[in-house]
Amino acid sequence: MIGLFLVAGLICSSKCEDASKADEIRLISSCPFNKVGEWNRRNIRNELAMWWSSITLVFGSEGLPVSYYNKRSQEFVNYPTDFTVLTLTGTLDNGEKVIWQEYDESSRSGIFVGNSFTGDNLTYIYEDFKTTLVGRFDSGEFVEGVEAVIIAERCNMGIKQIKTKIKNPDQIWKFDEQGIDYIGANPTVLDPFERKSVYVGESQLAGGGDGLFAKRNFLPGELVSYFGGLKTFEEYFLFSNQSTEEYWDAHSYYIELSDMSPSRWNVPKDTVIDIPQKYRSLVNYRHTLAHKINHQFVGTNTNFDVTLHPFNGPLACVIATRPIYRGEELFVNYNYNVNHAPTWYKQLYMQQRKLKAGSRNSNNFISKFFNKDV
Repeated sequence: MIGLFLVAGLICSSKCEDASKADEIRLISSCPFNKVGEWNRRNIRNELAMWWSSITLVFGSEGLPVSYYNKRSQEFVNYPTDFTVLTLTGTLDNGEKVIWQEYDESSRSGIFVGNSFTGDNLTYIYEDFKTTLVGRFDSGEFVEGVEAVIIAERCNMGIKQIKTKIKNPDQIWKFDEQGIDYIGANPTVLDPFERKSVYVGESQLAGGGDGLFAKRNFLPGELVSYFGGLKTFEEYFLFSNQSTEEYWDAHSYYIELSDMSPSRWNVPKDTVIDIPQKYRSLVNYRHTLAHKINHQFVGTNTNFDVTLHPFNGPLACVIATRPIYRGEELFVNYNYNVNHAPTWYKQLYMQQRKLKAGSRNSNNFISKFFNKDV
């Protein structure tokens, strides 16, 4: 998902305040302003993603109006700040208002779509531009709803219009942030996006156990899987009297959340996401699956990052760093401090260093052989 805030920030870096007094910031995109397109039911994900990436913010009188909603002050302003999300507003050919708004200025936190910010039958679109949540929102924030899928899209007077179809109507999702001793109301129900994106299977690594695999293709920069769990603190599971083995067992399934999150999310200092022993089996926890990803020093295809989930709040996640193909195993570098890492990690690290050293020696030999006098 393109980071529109970055585009706007680039345009506005030196002129925002002057522009707010003169020309408005407006939107131009691949959707023409004076036409209504035919409903499209093929390659919906690609069509919406291409439209979203085509959006350009300009100063002037042409294009659709653009504003920025400040989530802290709950006011609309004419230029972006650290607490604003981009808001696009259009009027369809039938006179109905349509709003597209970034869920967060993070480019991986989805999009809100509706005809108002508060009410029922409003929509959250996940990163895949296909999976949605339809239900009640309050000031653009998800309250409760059900999974839906986008079944059609079209350009309508300069902005996209979508149709959705409800799926799994019996599974009601509500805002449900995990806590210190609360893993969530649905620990064994996969998040709608997660279910379509990844699955757990036997790792290709010798002794790797469970591994995480791609269920569809991903482009670089796309969100692949969420890393949920208890939002807790180290003092609750790391203790001074633990043995080295106990320490690394407790330490092996957690990721620092507050250090990675932007300040606007107000994540308490030193907050981490942890998967304690009782939840490491898929039998007990499979709401999100990124904690099942295995480590590699080379050949990785993802990196850790953070995102704002519609009903779980701030979460860690893994992001594709190169094209990933359906069925491919996912790997990430755990980036442990080698001096304090578990034994298996140190052993892999030393093996990798030996391989690099061997490669360098081989290259030096080849270089000397081909450059020697004959």
